[in-house]
Amino acid sequence: MELNGNFRALHAGLPEDIRRMKEHGDFEGALAAIERRLACGNMPAEMRYALTAQAEMIRRLPGNFPYRRDEALELVRAHIADFGADEFDEMVRDGRVEWIYVNGEPRYFGRFFETLCKVDARFAARAGIVPAGTESPDENGESRLDRAARLMREKGSMAVRFRCRASLRVKDELFRPGMSKMFKKAKELGLILQLHSCGRWEKIIPAAVDAGLEHWTSSQAVNDIPNIIKKFGDRLTMIGGCDVPEIQLPGMTLERMREIVSKRLDIILPGGCIIPFGNSSTPFFRAAVEEEVAKRADYYQKPENRVLPH
Repeated sequence: MELNGNFRALHAGLPEDIRRMKEHGDFEGALAAIERRLACGNMPAEMRYALTAQAEMIRRLPGNFPYRRDEALELVRAHIADFGADEFDEMVRDGRVEWIYVNGEPRYFGRFFETLCKVDARFAARAGIVPAGTESPDENGESRLDRAARLMREKGSMAVRFRCRASLRVKDELFRPGMSKMFKKAKELGLILQLHSCGRWEKIIPAAVDAGLEHWTSSQAVNDIPNIIKKFGDRLTMIGGCDVPEIQLPGMTLERMREIVSKRLDIILPGGCIIPFGNSSTPFFRAAVEEEVAKRADYYQKPENRVLPH
């Protein structure tokens, strides 16, 4: 079973000895015990899946709960100078600051301060923090979160409709080594490294080029293509670069599309590291790119056009 599928078996729980080690924060001992049990061949499949998932969770716990008590207090006092240790202990007792044991010592959640600022308007005001995504209080000085809490206390329930937007990002410390390993293997096999990735990639391009990337398809204009050419044109070739926002304007004609594409080619062609391309899903776009490129058939016969911009 793939790793994520193992989490469906968490209901199986943990053997008593491993559970005690985990709760006490003896993570090395718990992982060693899990490894010994997984090495046995007479374990039910459901427990094997559960232990595999638990091991993955245990490995991450120390990183998620990094702060000792003095470090947590220091973090808060950097924003609230008169914040008392008794205030912190009360928050812990009330369940407002999450914590676990790590080797028998309390450790506190890595984002406890941000969470307190988000859910406690008075705490955020003392800290001088305006949490991202929050709204100003209404005319009665009540925030949306406080209003929701009050209504639930008064009426026992409430309902709202909201839209949640989320995104995923692979951590650089995981992505870059994996990419470098893949590119290195391709080089050993004598392959040319081509990446096909639509969307905004300009922040990743430096690491990708350093890892050995040689060709990028499709390099969309949502990226700063001229700047990428200046920085990496001697090490990277690309396909695309023409799909500027103007090509989507209503009432587009082939003549107007030619003008937009011609202007774009004048910007991205110098240096000779990009092959212009237009997709066929946008009316007139592909035809305009092909026609304007054909007009420049002898473009790179002029030495000045082969010089990379700086």
